[in-house]
Amino acid sequence: MSPNTQEIQDYLQKLSSTVNKLPKTYTLAAKPTFKALLGLLSPSTAVSPAALVELLTKWLSCLQIPAVNIIKLTAKDLSMSQLAEVFELDFRPYEEHYWALKDKFLIDLPGSLQSQLDDVRKAFYEDESEATCRISIDLILVQCRVYLRCKHEQAISSSSLIGPSTPIKGGVSDVPQRPFMLFPESNVSIHIKKQSAEFLITGRADWAMGYKSMGDEGSLLNAMEAKQRSEFSKGEAQLTAYLAILRENRRRAKKVNYRTQGFYSDGTRFGFLCITEEGLVRQSRIFDISKKGELKVVFSFIVNMMETAMKMTPTVTPTKPGPRRDLEIGSYHDEAWTEIYKWVHQSVVVSPDSTEDDLIDIERCVSPDSTEDDLINIS
Repeated sequence: MSPNTQEIQDYLQKLSSTVNKLPKTYTLAAKPTFKALLGLLSPSTAVSPAALVELLTKWLSCLQIPAVNIIKLTAKDLSMSQLAEVFELDFRPYEEHYWALKDKFLIDLPGSLQSQLDDVRKAFYEDESEATCRISIDLILVQCRVYLRCKHEQAISSSSLIGPSTPIKGGVSDVPQRPFMLFPESNVSIHIKKQSAEFLITGRADWAMGYKSMGDEGSLLNAMEAKQRSEFSKGEAQLTAYLAILRENRRRAKKVNYRTQGFYSDGTRFGFLCITEEGLVRQSRIFDISKKGELKVVFSFIVNMMETAMKMTPTVTPTKPGPRRDLEIGSYHDEAWTEIYKWVHQSVVVSPDSTEDDLIDIERCVSPDSTEDDLINIS
């Protein structure tokens, strides 16, 4: 083998290494990379450019790099059926059961919240503006965050609501803590390959919650979406898309748990959604905070949604380091999730105009200890 040929082979190995390191989404950059390196190879060897091109062409054919058709989609434009296909989600139980909060986890409202929301209504902002809708949602989110911070202030050494702490060695507690933050206007995206096509799905959640970690696509745990009143129904699919993106990013990042939760709202009506690790989609009934007792349920739902999301990861859990914390994370479904939530059959859910007393009968619908597998088999 002549030196020139050996030199070419060395460059080919470097080229191979360079292309192999390219992210999946940069597949289209493979040929431009070859062309750029070809410009460096030609002057450094006595082999003619034509011969070098032939070698590279043969090598390319051996690689069999497929042409990639990247289909760009926007989260807000996807239908529920498209989401089910792209993310392999299961809506069957979702059609029969509501996701609900156990009554013992209802929380008393902060004294100022109701009056603040009343003031927004009295101010006569334009009803159909999404910006108007966000005012009420922001007021509720602020109070939920304040409630959780006050609740966990005694656990400063491990509370991600307040700041990082010194990790405790042993089990999942041996993980540095990060601040659990609320991110307005949070960009989310995912690349999904299906047969010969690759989908790039992007969107911007009005709010997302998680911990900030450079290069960690699985650091977001919750998403929330505001919709103007006339487009409230569109929030369901849009929020599902965001939660599916967060779930898939956490799954790929090999997180311990990757269940995602969130809500969509027009500032008055609230719908809550979650996607389990198995891809099951659950939805609550629609709450209307202008009706008696509904604001308390919404406030409690958001607080518990935030707290259970935090308990699923050692990075932000507010539970003090120790056996209980390790158990909650390692057996998240049994120790944290089913402790707070239940599944309610739609046939016993009363109308939105019902009072709090009417809602008492909901407890008899499904056993609080019922698992997701139990519900799938209910006819």
